[in-house]
Amino acid sequence: MIPIAVIGLGFGESVLVPALRRTGRFEGAAVCASDAARARAAADRLGVPRAHGDWRAAARDPAAAAAAIVVPPDLQPAIAEAALAAGKHVLCEKPLAADLAGAGRIAAALPPGRAGMIDFEFPELPAWREALRLLQAGRIGTLRRVRAAWRRQSPPHRAPPTGHWKRDAARGGGTLSIFSPHIFHYLKLFAGPIARLRAALAPAAPDTAGPDARAAIAGAFSS
Repeated sequence: MIPIAVIGLGFGESVLVPALRRTGRFEGAAVCASDAARARAAADRLGVPRAHGDWRAAARDPAAAAAAIVVPPDLQPAIAEAALAAGKHVLCEKPLAADLAGAGRIAAALPPGRAGMIDFEFPELPAWREALRLLQAGRIGTLRRVRAAWRRQSPPHRAPPTGHWKRDAARGGGTLSIFSPHIFHYLKLFAGPIARLRAALAPAAPDTAGPDARAAIAGAFSS
């Protein structure tokens, strides 16, 4: 069993900790929230022995061999760097960072032999794995064109402005940042490397402030 520290609650508590446990390969070593009392309450609910109110302590926690980071994109690079420097394997949520420079910091911090992963869960579903197997075996023809439509708003976009990071482009919010990592990853999985892209971004309405709510993207694959 791999002892893991989960840094960031909400999704971390409701989804990530239960999912990691169901693999039979991980055990919760610690959880971390924005304050110690909230972290302790979550640890008690989850049956996790250690709780931290400071991500720096969680990233260095000697009881954990790995760290799963579940925080807004603008905060993720510093935590990933600290966990990697402490010798831990790291699982990050997408988007990896709020900008390319932040993502580059994480990549540069990954030492040889240290595992770093981004959490894209859909390819682990049996139906996806079977579709990929059939495609690679030539059982369902050759891909010539692919069209992907994702029509969904996350709750922070439907609600009035609340300061949530998903409504703040500077913190990594916006449709392109939140949903396109999924789309690019899955298209590359099924159809190979992407050679070029173009995109048009727009807010929810012409007079709406905030990050992009619509993204129309077209591109070509190397194949």
